[in-house]
Amino acid sequence: MNKIKAIVLDVDGVIVGDKAGFNAPYPPTEVINKFCAVLNLIIQLKKLLTTLS
Repeated sequence: MNKIKAIVLDVDGVIVGDKAGFNAPYPPTEVINKFCAVLNLIIQLKKLLTTLS
């Protein structure tokens, strides 16, 4: 089975910006919410795979 080797968090600067697509000290809420949703899915998938093995 293939394992996740890396997650690229910031390919165009959107993760760090107060407006989508622009760099600034604070990330936009929408980006953080989407990132948290993806992270939660990864955690759930890991738990499921651990249960199945």
